[in-house]
Amino acid sequence: MKKFVKYTMFLLAGIIVVVLGVLAYSGLFSSVEYVAMDMGPYTIAYQEFTGDYSRTGPVFEKVYKDLEAMGIKTTKGMGIYYDDPKTTPRDQCRSDIGVIVDEPTMDVVKAIRESYEIKIVPEGKYLVAEFPYRTKLSILIGVFKAYPELENEIRQNGYVQKECMELYDSVNNKILYMMKI
Repeated sequence: MKKFVKYTMFLLAGIIVVVLGVLAYSGLFSSVEYVAMDMGPYTIAYQEFTGDYSRTGPVFEKVYKDLEAMGIKTTKGMGIYYDDPKTTPRDQCRSDIGVIVDEPTMDVVKAIRESYEIKIVPEGKYLVAEFPYRTKLSILIGVFKAYPELENEIRQNGYVQKECMELYDSVNNKILYMMKI
């Protein structure tokens, strides 16, 4: 019986170490730094989505895969979130979910418009927080770490909060949480 308890404790300790390792790798212990800077413009192919923001992942995947099937390569996803889920019922939160189109030629735009909407996010001044993008868990951890810092900075400086944007850069392994100011 003592061996069983010993092996169980060893297994449990191993599981805890692995879970903490994954969380650490995903950014749990990463600090969030923000800076006000000019960002954009971005051309995005997107799908409108209404509902809980935590359910946007499959929409990102669909847009990305559909564009890839059209021969359009993209390495950056973008979500534009219009409502604050603290004050808007989750099932009524509005967002535009899609990808950044790096080379929006007329042929590319025409092909995309057959399936998706296209919009240009103009250049503007944003409060930007950068967070590592190493796993899907990084997105969730980043949301809980970045938004409170950004909201606090907006309150302290008297900025008017508008829509929030998240830019997922898979080449540089980072997420940019952006609030237009």
